[in-house]
Amino acid sequence: MNRILAGLMTCVAALLVGACGGGGYSLGSSAAAPTDVVVAAGDSSATVSWTMAPGVDYWIFLAPTDSINTSNWTSFLGARSVIRATSPQLVTQLSNGTTYAFTVNARVGNGPGGPGTPSQAIIPRIAGGVWVPATPLGTADLLGAAFGVIGTTTISPVSSFLAVGKGGAIYTSADGKSFAPQQSTVSADLRCAVFGGTYLAAGANGTVVSSADAITWAAKTSGTSAALNGLTTNGAGTYVAVGAGGAIVTSGDSGATWTLANSGTTKDLYAVTYGLSGSANAFVAVGSGGTMVASIDGVTWTPAASASTSADLRGITYASVLTLVSGAVTSAPVWVAVGSGGVILTSADAVTWSAPASGTGASLNAITYNTRFVAVGNGGTVLTSDDAGVSWQAQNSRSSANLAAITHNPYGYLAVGAAGANLTAF
Repeated sequence: MNRILAGLMTCVAALLVGACGGGGYSLGSSAAAPTDVVVAAGDSSATVSWTMAPGVDYWIFLAPTDSINTSNWTSFLGARSVIRATSPQLVTQLSNGTTYAFTVNARVGNGPGGPGTPSQAIIPRIAGGVWVPATPLGTADLLGAAFGVIGTTTISPVSSFLAVGKGGAIYTSADGKSFAPQQSTVSADLRCAVFGGTYLAAGANGTVVSSADAITWAAKTSGTSAALNGLTTNGAGTYVAVGAGGAIVTSGDSGATWTLANSGTTKDLYAVTYGLSGSANAFVAVGSGGTMVASIDGVTWTPAASASTSADLRGITYASVLTLVSGAVTSAPVWVAVGSGGVILTSADAVTWSAPASGTGASLNAITYNTRFVAVGNGGTVLTSDDAGVSWQAQNSRSSANLAAITHNPYGYLAVGAAGANLTAF
C-alpha cells in the first residue's frame, strides 16, 4: 500500500511539471517570451503590443516603478497583472505622470510562466496636446464622431471609433488611425453620432440610422423632416436628437422608435448633452443666438439661461471633474458650451453661466471631456482646459481644416472635419 501511495504522489508531482506514467498527459509548459514587445504610453493608460504565437498564453506584469521582473513585481504597491492578454492590449486606470514598468511572459496550456521580457518603463500622460493628422477619409465633409464598445470576446472588449458625414458617409476604426468605409443605407448628410449601447447617427431630413456593431446599419423613422444636428444619450436606453427649427425627437428604446417633443423654441438647435443639473439629471440643448433649453426626461423642455450671449452655440458637454482638495479626491459637475466667435460658457448647474476667455475668435463647433476638456473648431482650432473650463490653451493641431466633431476613447481623442479631415491625439 505504501508503495502504491508513494507511486501516486510521484505521479501527482510529475503532473505539476509536465507528464505522468508515460501517458503523455501534460498540464502545460513554459514558453519563450516575445522578442518584439512595445509599450506605448497613453492617457491614463498604456498599450502593449507584440507578435502572438498560436496556442500561447501571454501575461503582462506591471508596477509603478522604474523596473520589474517576473519575480519581484509583487513587491511594489499598486502592482497588477493582465492574464491571457492579447496584442494590442490596452491597460487602463494608470496615473498620468507616474512611471510604470512592464514585462511580459508566456506559457502553454496553463503551464508555468517562462522568462519575462526586458523591463520597459513608460509614463502615461494626458492626451490632447500632440495631434497627428491622418490621410483624409474620402473627400466628403465629416460632421459627427463617436466611440463605443460594441461587443466582447472571451478575453477583451471590441471597440470602434465612428465618423459620419455628407452623403451618408460612415467610417469605422478599431484604433482611431486605420478606418474602413461602411454602408449607411442612406444618402442624406449625417451630421452627428453617438453611442450608448447602440450606435446612432442622424442628419438631414430627419434621417436616423442605427447599428449594433457600427458595420451593419438600418434606417429608422424619426417622426420629423427637420435636419438633426445633435445626438446624446443617458446611457440607459434614452436618446435625444435636436435640430433645425427647434426640432427635438426622443427615443426610449435605444433608437428603434422616436417621439416628437415640444422644445418651446423655433431656433435651430445644434447640440445636446446629458448630465447632472442641480439635484437632478437633465438633457441640455443649445443653438442659434445663444438658445438653451433643458429637460429632465427628454420630453418636456423649458428655456435655460445662457449668460446673455447672442452667439450661436454649436457644442456642449458635461463632465464630473475630479479634483484633489486637501489630500482628498472630490468631483464637481461642470457644463461647457462652445460656439461662434470662440465663445465658451461654463456652469456648475446649467443655470448660472460664466464666459471665460477662449483666446480665439474662431468658431468652436464641438467639445468633449475625458481627462481634460477639448474643444475643436474652424481653421484647425484645438483648445484644452485642465481646470474645469476656467482657462484655455491653444494646441497645435497641425491642420487648417474646419473641425466639426470630436470624440474620445479611454486613452485619446479623434477629431474630424471638412474634406475628410481626421486627426488624433493619443
